[in-house]
Amino acid sequence: MEKIRLEIIDRVSEYFRNKNYVQACWLGWSDANNETDQYSDIDYFICANDEKIDFIFEEVQKILWKIWTLDYISTIYDSSNQKWQTFHISWTPESLHIEVWLIKKSIWMTFENWNPAFKPKIIFDKDNIIKFKEIDKIKLTNSIIQSLGEYKDFVKEYARVEKYIKRWNYIEATNYYIKYIFMPLVGVLRIYYTPILYNWWRIHISRHFPNDIVIKLEQLMKFNSFDDLEKNLNSAQKWFWEIVKNIEEKNDLLIIDLK
Repeated sequence: MEKIRLEIIDRVSEYFRNKNYVQACWLGWSDANNETDQYSDIDYFICANDEKIDFIFEEVQKILWKIWTLDYISTIYDSSNQKWQTFHISWTPESLHIEVWLIKKSIWMTFENWNPAFKPKIIFDKDNIIKFKEIDKIKLTNSIIQSLGEYKDFVKEYARVEKYIKRWNYIEATNYYIKYIFMPLVGVLRIYYTPILYNWWRIHISRHFPNDIVIKLEQLMKFNSFDDLEKNLNSAQKWFWEIVKNIEEKNDLLIIDLK
């Protein structure tokens, strides 16, 4: 697995390193955070001159076809400042998707050096275009305070869950439990344990939270009956307000360690 990952990365990198219209290439997510395993995909970023962006996916395809047959090529997704497309080589593990992201040089943004979601593992940077900025503590604090208020409002509407339990509507009850109780609980735990990643929800939660917290959350996601769901509803609410109290007892939300 690791051998083919490295071969894919090396071939793409060497090709674009020699193209004067490509300014920089880097890896993101698991590669950037040294968290790859046998199930990791590849998130490959290319920053290029604006006029060449539309042709780069074709070049990537040609590079990958030289390795082996492509059995999956996704639609090209386009946002205001980037495009991305996913590829898969037929004989490689099913989880080894190759996600290629194209960034226009003219509108490239600065990296937040504290945010693992946007941390780059730089392959090359010809013109020093990759820049970093420090955390804006005031902006982060305001966002956390706003989110905390929203989570509290959601949990106060726990009756939405109860009414579907009483109606014996299992799908609706579980859906409202997740939306109005479980996700706000995850939100306040994020604020408490990983405030910088307060809006990451369940992404990599097993890596970011202490093991005992993860186990406790897993138990709250297990229910085979309305009785189980009602017990979890009560337990989750109790835990939610305990965490809120712990957060609000701090004089300044950003006295929480920014880890």
